[in-house]
Amino acid sequence: MLNRVREETIQRWYHCLEVQASVLFLCVLTSSILNQTKSNNEIGQNYTSQNENIEECDKTPLKLTKKQSLIMNQVVANYIIKKPENELCEIHSLEYKKALRAFEPWALKMFDSSSKLQPGIFSGNLMDFGDFSQCINIEANTCSGKIIGKHCSVKIVPTQNIIKKVLTFRNISEKRFEKMQGSLEGASLQWSVCIPESCPTQDILSHFTKLIKSLGEGLDLEITLTDDDCYSVKDAPSFGTTQYFAIGLILFIFTISVLSTIIDLINRRRANDKSVLCRIFSLYSNTLYIFSYNTQNSLGFNFLHGIRFLSISYVVLGHRFLMTLFVPAVNSLDLTDWLLRYRSTIIIGGTVSVDTFFMLSGLLVTYFTMKQLSSNNGKVSLFLFNLHRFIRLAPSYAIAVMIVATLIQFIGSGPLWKKMSKALQLPCQYFWWSAILNVQNYVNPKYLCIIQTWYLTNDFIYYMFSPILIYPLWKWKYMGWFILFIVYLLSIFLNFYVAWVNKYGAGMLVTTNLAHDDYFTNHYISPHTRAGTYILGVALGAILYKTRNKKIKMNAVTVTFGWMWSTILMVSTILENHIFQREDHPYNRFEDSFYISMSRSAWTLGVMWMVWACKHGYGGPVNFLLSHPIFQVLGKLSYSIFIWHMLLQFLNNGALKLPIYFSDFSIAYKYLGDMCLIVAFSFGYTIIFECPFLNISRILKH
Repeated sequence: MLNRVREETIQRWYHCLEVQASVLFLCVLTSSILNQTKSNNEIGQNYTSQNENIEECDKTPLKLTKKQSLIMNQVVANYIIKKPENELCEIHSLEYKKALRAFEPWALKMFDSSSKLQPGIFSGNLMDFGDFSQCINIEANTCSGKIIGKHCSVKIVPTQNIIKKVLTFRNISEKRFEKMQGSLEGASLQWSVCIPESCPTQDILSHFTKLIKSLGEGLDLEITLTDDDCYSVKDAPSFGTTQYFAIGLILFIFTISVLSTIIDLINRRRANDKSVLCRIFSLYSNTLYIFSYNTQNSLGFNFLHGIRFLSISYVVLGHRFLMTLFVPAVNSLDLTDWLLRYRSTIIIGGTVSVDTFFMLSGLLVTYFTMKQLSSNNGKVSLFLFNLHRFIRLAPSYAIAVMIVATLIQFIGSGPLWKKMSKALQLPCQYFWWSAILNVQNYVNPKYLCIIQTWYLTNDFIYYMFSPILIYPLWKWKYMGWFILFIVYLLSIFLNFYVAWVNKYGAGMLVTTNLAHDDYFTNHYISPHTRAGTYILGVALGAILYKTRNKKIKMNAVTVTFGWMWSTILMVSTILENHIFQREDHPYNRFEDSFYISMSRSAWTLGVMWMVWACKHGYGGPVNFLLSHPIFQVLGKLSYSIFIWHMLLQFLNNGALKLPIYFSDFSIAYKYLGDMCLIVAFSFGYTIIFECPFLNISRILKH
């Protein structure tokens, strides 16, 4: 039965290939036909000077052979809208038809810009982009009025059964299909067509629905096309009040920075140290801060800069691989083979790098809050405590939200651009307030503004409630640790409970619909399920503060054992993800829930040892590397890198005009480009928009 269905499917696709092959044959004939007719004065009158760009009304079709006429008729039937409801579309379609039969340049370009059946469909090459730039740049003054090109991507969506049958050609079993359903969600064959801009979406959809269903007769296919799948020069965004306001605010801050820099430099030449306000926005002073480093920091936390930058670099790497799910690749099904290889666990297990930041955040807020409690006799203003954090992070984040909500649509264009830019913009336009107030993970978890900033919401909530844990730890020796232990167990229990009740699988979430997935919105980004590693950071911060004036001595055996277990915990946490990707590994509710709830803590314990050893002089070459001055510089850019890296990756993908090729090398190559671009961009963003508010928060703190 399967063989018969497979043969029928192949026959239908071969029929499609026959049709498209004839179209390609027409393209080959074009040059010879044009050469044959060059000396023909009667036909030559159909061509006008390119400078005049005016078409004559009487178009004489080229004389074709019987075979050529059959091919031309097939092209006209396939690519020109028949009997549209829109009157202007009908007029322009007839004009296009006549011009194409007369081989006029603008019509040939319009046809040339449209897709023909692409190779490698069974390898996952599902989208042909056509020639986007050539299409939208078509502009012809004809007797029927001006005709400009419009590029549309028509989606041919097969049923799940058809997808399964196609995947049998790659020997993908039913079990493997179940594990990779997320990455196949929304899979569709997409063809790009170039048609006159006057044709509305509904007429285009109606025509190609009839055409494709006739070619794929017997196959259960759904044909879709929306306004966001089409683009012409008339769709180019225009400036409005919000755009002028955003640019005005950016220029205002930049102007203040330039003026402050000039005054700061003048005061420095006069040895005037009273220019504190000018130095807040001074580009020169902020640059000095970025490039300053102190190898003899009295607190001994220089190595944290290295941990911070390497962790954010790991996050950027993971997101670069994740981007391959959101854009067409000529070999997208190779991803299924890649997920079965051990080297893929470096990426699919890399989500724990985020928990490093939670631990570091808990550590630092605990250490410095305890220091403040000790110096102020147990008194800390909760208002200033939260205000300091808000001013430190929120303004630079708010500027990023503003830029995303108002300006990114002007940065690029392409077949994917409309949908990609809208997916980024709309959440920020509607829910900018929940992002800045750090409540979006609960208020609108499926519509996150700057998707990776779910972390900021969690971190701010933990920070706001951290005094409940920190004060008892500082005040009482045993009660504080008891409270901390109970809260940690509660967090682990909630993590396990949510995973158990919803039957979530362990391992990395591999899906094309990440932002709307239940696991992502109800578990992965939820503050109550991710608090465990932050609490461990609070514990380590308390221990480091209590032992700040003590010389911790450990023998070689203890140090060796500590580094060994740290390595085992961190490496095994990542590699164990491979088990859950294997086809022969069945879902086990308890196993998956236990891994989900405990794996992040295991990773964090490994990083905690690294911090402990480096702080007390047992870091060796690790401490030397992490404390290197280059990381003290790059570590200060981590916040801006965090905010902008995924946005730049999304925008790069949205501007694609050709499919990518998926391989470890190509993605790693793009990742290195990401890091160079993002570090350079983050440096400018940090000294202009982040450092001034960091300076203000320091003034308020003191």
